[in-house]
Order: sequence, then C-alpha cells, then structure tokens
Amino acid sequence: MTKIIAIDNDIINDPPSFEVTWDMGRRCNFDCTYCPDHRHNNTSPHASLETLIKTSKFVFDYKKLMQEQMTFNRIWRIGFTGGEPTNNPNFIDMCEYIQEQNDPDIKVDVTSNGTFNEKYCNKLINAVDSATISYHCEEKQKVKDRVVERIYQLKDYNFKYKVNLMIHANPIYFKECMQLVERFTKDNIRFVPRIIGEHYDNDRYSHRYTSEQHKFFRDFWANKNKKINDNKPDESKDAEYEYKDDHKHSTRKDLGRPCCGQRVFHTLDEDEYKNNNKQLDTNKWKKSVFACATEYKEWSCMINWNWLHIEQEYDRILHHQTCRANFGGKRGEIGTITNCDKIIERLEKQFATGTMPVITCPNKVCGCGLCVPKSQYNDMTEAMFSKAIKNLKPIIGAELINEPF
Repeated sequence: MTKIIAIDNDIINDPPSFEVTWDMGRRCNFDCTYCPDHRHNNTSPHASLETLIKTSKFVFDYKKLMQEQMTFNRIWRIGFTGGEPTNNPNFIDMCEYIQEQNDPDIKVDVTSNGTFNEKYCNKLINAVDSATISYHCEEKQKVKDRVVERIYQLKDYNFKYKVNLMIHANPIYFKECMQLVERFTKDNIRFVPRIIGEHYDNDRYSHRYTSEQHKFFRDFWANKNKKINDNKPDESKDAEYEYKDDHKHSTRKDLGRPCCGQRVFHTLDEDEYKNNNKQLDTNKWKKSVFACATEYKEWSCMINWNWLHIEQEYDRILHHQTCRANFGGKRGEIGTITNCDKIIERLEKQFATGTMPVITCPNKVCGCGLCVPKSQYNDMTEAMFSKAIKNLKPIIGAELINEPF
C-alpha cells in the first residue's frame, strides 16, 4: 500500500482563505449528546459589544502582521462559532462593526444551528457574508422544521451558505438524515454530511456507525473525489481512499474525514514523490475533498499560517480550535485576549530575525485543518513554506523567539 507523505493546497491558482474561528462563548439553546460540556451550556454570560470590539482590533492587527509575510493576498474569513453565536444579543452589531471597517480582505461568516426566526434571518443576511447551518437530529421536530425553513430562506436569497448535516448513528435519526440527503440533493442545497465525534475516542461523544451507514460515507466521498479528479478512474481503493468496511472501523477516527468547507486539497504519496524528483507540483498530485488517512503526528504543519482561533469566554487565543497545536511540538494557547498585544510583539521580534519556526504536530489524529499544508519530510515542508511565505527561512520544530509568556 502506498503511503501519503504530504498534503498541500493550490495557493497559486486558488489561494485558500485564512480562517479566524471566533468562539463567542458556550451559551447555546441546544444540548446535543455528542457536544462536549466545554463547548456548550445554557448559563454562560454573553460577551459585551465593547469586549468583542476590543478583540476584533487584535484580529485586524494580527492580520496586518501575518499578511505582510504571505506571498499571496488572501481573504481572511472571521467565522463566529460557539455555543450558539446568534444567541448573543450583540452578535449582529458586532458583525456590522467589522463590516464598517471596510477591509476588502475580511469576510464575516457564522456557524449556527439556524433556530432563529425569519426576521432575524433577514438581518443576518445583511450583516454577514456567508453562513453555515448545522442540522442536529436530536431536537424536537418543530425546531428542526424551523431550521429547514431557514436553510431554504438562505437559498431563496441566493445567499452564500452551506449545511452541516450531522449524520446521527441512531437508526431513526440516520433514516431522517438520509431523507434530507435526498431532499437537499434534489433541491441543490449545498451540504456536507458530517461524521459525528470530534474527540475520536470511543466515548459518549463519538458515534459508531454500522456497515450500512459506513457504506453511505464511503460511496458519498468516493464519488466526490472521483468527480473532482476530472472523471478519472475511481481511485477509492488507493491509500487515502481505502475504507475498512467492518464494525471495528466505524468511528470518525477510522472513517476519515472530509474538509469541512469542501475545499479541494492535494495529496502526495511516496511513489509520486520519488518519481517527480521531490518537486512541489500540485498539478500532478491527487485531488481530494476527503481523506481516510488522518494520522500525521510529528509531521510539519503550517496550521499557524492558515488558522487563528479565539475563545472569548476562556480568554484564550490559539492557532486552531481542535488540534490546539503550538510550536515545539506542544499543545496550548499562544496567548490571552487580555494580553493580546504581547502576541503581536513576539511575532514582530521573530520576523525581524528572518526565520520562522514550523509547527510539529503533537496529536495522534488530525481533524479540522486536514487540508492545511503538511508533510512528513523536511525538504517537502520547506518547499511548501517557501511557496507561501516570503522573506522568512523555515526552522522545523523550533520554538518562537523567547519563551511563551
């Protein structure tokens, strides 16, 4: 079996957006069984507009500093999450504040459970540039019907949206999801069938799917991969598409995962690497929106050049929400919102040296962020880094200048 040794994006022809995920707080009107307690409750206080505006100023400063080092101008997408961000009474005002800054490179997105009413949806359409609606089966039917109404309202407005259809393993809910897959496909609703289980452990947050359910994911993503590869022969049996269709390999970790935003990324296997004289030519790599191989521990990864995560309630700033990767092969925040100016100061000092550490993945399994450039081999990492970043020499696995504050 051929082994995948690198993942990259096509930054030259299709520069990916820089993702700023902004968790506004845990407050949520849902209580899904597969959502961990640290991600939701119904009691947390709402962040004030003043506090949110202060945080946004850090985002603008961080963008200016990082963008100066990137070889391609990119869209920076601020994606509000939670909890449920639309529960915060200051949410619309906050989005409008960001829009009033008139930065053409910044777009505002929201991930929501879509339970708001039609009037609020109209305000949302005017305040944000795009939206992701997550459909959750465990709610009452009346609530779910309202969510579907909002999905079709967004479609009727020709608004940029997608649906995260959380595919529940419970047989009744799974049937409900399959009916929605058929309906959304028929009505040209853009959706992503999501495998439930962010933590990948065999715990109460992960779903174990049956062989029949497993087949749905296998076929859906194999067809997607086949389509984006310009109708080439179905390569679903190749390394990154191989599925083990048995009950022991049926959690999110074992099934693999798609890119949440349906980004097309590129994979390179070891044979292609050798045959191409170790050149970085993504046109010769395999295209994908789904990869079964999700274990990249100790690989070099450019997550910090593609993502920033803000946890408003916990006063934390990280590179990424789920992987939480930091420099030196560690996990954890890069600083606090309270002292966010120190994050800027330290990066300025680092850039002044003409060098930049490259993160080494500290995790067993890669989740969201799968599509970010990463490689098992240093020479490939250096080539990807040099393509995307100017004036800085990459240093694999090092710490930032000075110790973390």
